[in-house]
Amino acid sequence: MTEYDDQWLRDGLAAAVPTPPEAADRAHRATAKARRGRRLRAAGVLGTAAVVVGGAVIWSVNGDGSDRASDPAEPPPVTCPAVPAAGFPDGATGKVGEGVRPGAVSARLCQGAGTEFDVPDDALVTGVDELTDTVNGLDAYPASGPNTACTMDLGPGYQIVFGYPDGSTVVVAGELYGCHTVTVGDDDFRSDPEALWARYSALLRQQRDASKPPATTPAADLSCNPQPSPVGRAADITEAVYCSDGPGPAIPIPAADLAVLVADMQTSEPAGITPACYTPGRIVGQTSWGDTVQTSALCGGDRWAMEDDLAWNVSTASKAILDRLAGEFAQAP
Repeated sequence: MTEYDDQWLRDGLAAAVPTPPEAADRAHRATAKARRGRRLRAAGVLGTAAVVVGGAVIWSVNGDGSDRASDPAEPPPVTCPAVPAAGFPDGATGKVGEGVRPGAVSARLCQGAGTEFDVPDDALVTGVDELTDTVNGLDAYPASGPNTACTMDLGPGYQIVFGYPDGSTVVVAGELYGCHTVTVGDDDFRSDPEALWARYSALLRQQRDASKPPATTPAADLSCNPQPSPVGRAADITEAVYCSDGPGPAIPIPAADLAVLVADMQTSEPAGITPACYTPGRIVGQTSWGDTVQTSALCGGDRWAMEDDLAWNVSTASKAILDRLAGEFAQAP
């Protein structure tokens, strides 16, 4: 067949096929566009998945055809261990071990040996690396010397449980009394539990400042013999009672009066209140985070001791409320 014959055949076939209507052409283009769109969306989802997986969030296509992000995999919740026995740990020879290994994603403050305190409900999940560095930067507990004398003072004992993505934990115990040791694991002994205690409280407060309090907290169980929280702040009180020395029930503080007192507390400033003398008068309250806190009147009653060596300079309006509450306490049966 010649080239002329080939062209003749092509022309004949083209003439035999009718030209499709415009609507059909639009439908064809729409179908092709939809198919391309689906391919592009699929490619986009896959591309997004690759990026988000690197950020620990996984996209999945569900059985109903919808695309939504599943929750990132979370390690098992860290729970508090049993309270250890009090006393200087056997084998404390002043050696420093490996400390807390890096990579922890949470740190929970728990009760340790010593006097009890109000354990926070929330765990630290931001700044955990900074807390790890604080532990690992503590000096070795001296095996001998002038700083190794164990005193008979009382104070809280605490544990910090570091949690890792694989579910493993490392426990660090601190004693704010006696020998004032920090023990990492079983045989890593360090000094200055006060520094670690303060660092944890500061980091958890920073975390809270960047988030919202829980919608609900346990019912307040306020008495005149509280176990205060190391993290709570009096300026966050949402419910409180007035206490004084001597027998007598805790006097509930009405909400309107408490609002005046709390607004006044929020103006407290560092005042170097230690050492200080105290006079009868205490406010025991629960914060929006569920912490139990206490603030006490200093000599004269015009300044009250707050957490972290802050002092609340009582305003005239607050003093009138506090004087009335003191009178109610004195008259209570």
